[in-house]
Amino acid sequence: MATIELGLKVALRGFERIVLVGGNGFPAGVYLPVARRLKEAYRCDVQTVEVHDKYNGHGWTEMVDHVKSYVGSGTSNNTLLIGHSLGGSLSVAALRNGGKAAKLVVFDPPMFSPVTRMVLHVGRFLDAGPLQKIVRTTAKRRNQWDSRDEAIEYLSTRFPLHTFSPEVLYAFKHHGLKDNEDGSVSLMFTPETEAGIFHDTPTEIDPFWRRPHYSTVGLYPSRSPIPDKMRSQHGVYYYSLKNEFAKRHDLQWTANTHPYMRFEPCASHFSILEEPEGTVNVLYDHMSI
Repeated sequence: MATIELGLKVALRGFERIVLVGGNGFPAGVYLPVARRLKEAYRCDVQTVEVHDKYNGHGWTEMVDHVKSYVGSGTSNNTLLIGHSLGGSLSVAALRNGGKAAKLVVFDPPMFSPVTRMVLHVGRFLDAGPLQKIVRTTAKRRNQWDSRDEAIEYLSTRFPLHTFSPEVLYAFKHHGLKDNEDGSVSLMFTPETEAGIFHDTPTEIDPFWRRPHYSTVGLYPSRSPIPDKMRSQHGVYYYSLKNEFAKRHDLQWTANTHPYMRFEPCASHFSILEEPEGTVNVLYDHMSI
């Protein structure tokens, strides 16, 4: 699927463009209301990047490479890279693997301490635990309706879309669903794809194990000191106070290993889709400091 691009090239506060990478289960077009707010605030080009169609069923590598292709690897890169949930983790991994951005902003990415990764890894092997519960629940999600209106009526009463703003629900209606040959509609990307992405959440613990099938994408730092290139990751890390993926001990570990990031709370894991305008206003203020 093509990347959605919104116009214009006037840099404000040093950014020539913004690259926005969304969460698992939410196609790029669902973030258009957020992109519009970002364009209004920063007066620069905003690109929302689709990653679901890069998932090949065997880890996150191609999705990370896709994000990296948008930020590039040059030394003079005035890009603000923003990632929500899955998109946050992909953005961190893209920069850790040579991508460049002027600043990085992530909203509640699934990043875990070594202890949590070990628990998730064992749980995946045993087909048990919190991650596998999410995988099973996601795979069973309903995926066919008679019309887009029926789909939105159904989805808007269920987690997590029940708290999304009207403009985001409208964007989901037009960009999160697809028409089928029999006249019905279904999700743009299948629940199986979403479940597979959850299943392949990176759990490598360097140097103890690195399983390619579980996506050794360099999301996490090794035991060696954080290299200077990681200074490109300075920016803001928003952690959720509700519906969070990572718990407080995971957050503390992430803060210790990403000293160039500023950590700020946000109301919910889905704040960026629940309150696009308010979230962008808060981000704009934080980036001004």
